[in-house]
Amino acid sequence: MSNIDVPLSEAERKEVAQHMLEGVLNRASVLCLIYVAVFGTYSLTSLSFIQLFDPSVTLLSNTWPRLLLNVLPLVAMYFFIRHPKPRRTLKVWVWSVGLPLIVMAACTVHVWRIMADIQSEIYLYVHGANAFILVTSVVVVALPPRYLLAQMTAYVFFLIAPIAYLLASAESYGLLRFAMSDYLIALPVLGFLGHSIHGLRLKLATLDVKTKKQAVSFLGPQIAKAIYEQNDDLLRSRRIEAVVVQMDIRSYSDFYRSNDAEKVRRFMSEYHSLVSRAVGEFGGYWHKSVGDAHLISFGAMDPSPADLSDLPELAGEVATAEDRRRHYLFQKAMMTIDAVVKEFETAKKKHGILDQIRIGAAMTFGDLEIRVQGDASHKRELDIDGRAIIRCARLEEYTKMIRMNVAPSSSVLVVSPELALESQKANLKTWTIDSEEKQVRNFPELSAVHYKVFGEVENSSKIVRVS
Repeated sequence: MSNIDVPLSEAERKEVAQHMLEGVLNRASVLCLIYVAVFGTYSLTSLSFIQLFDPSVTLLSNTWPRLLLNVLPLVAMYFFIRHPKPRRTLKVWVWSVGLPLIVMAACTVHVWRIMADIQSEIYLYVHGANAFILVTSVVVVALPPRYLLAQMTAYVFFLIAPIAYLLASAESYGLLRFAMSDYLIALPVLGFLGHSIHGLRLKLATLDVKTKKQAVSFLGPQIAKAIYEQNDDLLRSRRIEAVVVQMDIRSYSDFYRSNDAEKVRRFMSEYHSLVSRAVGEFGGYWHKSVGDAHLISFGAMDPSPADLSDLPELAGEVATAEDRRRHYLFQKAMMTIDAVVKEFETAKKKHGILDQIRIGAAMTFGDLEIRVQGDASHKRELDIDGRAIIRCARLEEYTKMIRMNVAPSSSVLVVSPELALESQKANLKTWTIDSEEKQVRNFPELSAVHYKVFGEVENSSKIVRVS
């Protein structure tokens, strides 16, 4: 798990920051609903002690201001936080400063008015409520440092300073010392707790991103994302049409025998890396590799498209969509193979490889079965199976035939007839199978395939230009 200690990239740091803000907003939205219930209940329960200081206060005069100044703003803040359009940073700022303003508004309902009338003893009845809001908002939400500082500052200016002023104006110095000593102790402690809890959440979020990154490097982005997001649609057996690519290195056995083991190891390590990069860049999925051979798919690991075959009125649109998807997957596969061949030649020059090794690749399109293989208590994997896999393997073998007859020193791609239209649009050539000797093994029904010979190839003695 050495990759866990690797520093995060800029994109990963942004992902962690967004994840942290999302968590803050989720907790803040829950607290909004809790505070709605708290202030709604408080508008009823506070009447008894308020009437001790002002008997003229009625249930209505105590209830409607709190509903207007506390409950409605909290409801509005809840829906603002949950709304998808505003930026997360704006939502967090609204929560950080807006909540102290709502608490201040709660205090203005009778309490501060009575305190201003030199009846400061009423403060003893609300000190606990203020502390409850302060503690829960700071500790539960655990804001990032700059937002936490802003909220603590807002509490000082909008809550603590007015209380200190009113108690000092009433010359209630005993209550002033009581209140301020509590706040002087509570604010640093709560700030420390809030910052520490945020730091712990940050470490967990960072570890989660690093673990996910580690999982992606072994499982691929599709399966790793499906596991983390619990997307069961991708983690079940199913059937889907997709492009399959199989490739290996032609003359690999001769190359392996004629070079020392360390040179082969270094070159093959770079070869596997360049295949993985190309497949990932163009949205494919690298299913497995054995030695120098790779099995890759495009579209197989996508969610299964909706079945609209029972809607005849949509038949034309469905067929068009399927054609576009097939063409799109073909293009992605072609770009991947082009990139692999290009980087393969660069890697050969880099490592001083003079052997006549080239890429042999095949491409098919067809119905695949995605199957969950293995035992749940040990190891499971998503495997692909189907006639298209076998046909692709046989066509990959068939690159030997094309190379022998057309371009012995070049990398070659062979494409199955299912992709004839796409092959023609991409200017691939047609190879006619007009004799038994030219038949594709296990697939005698194939009368032609399409192929591409990759460009200008430099070897140790000369340059062979392939048309």
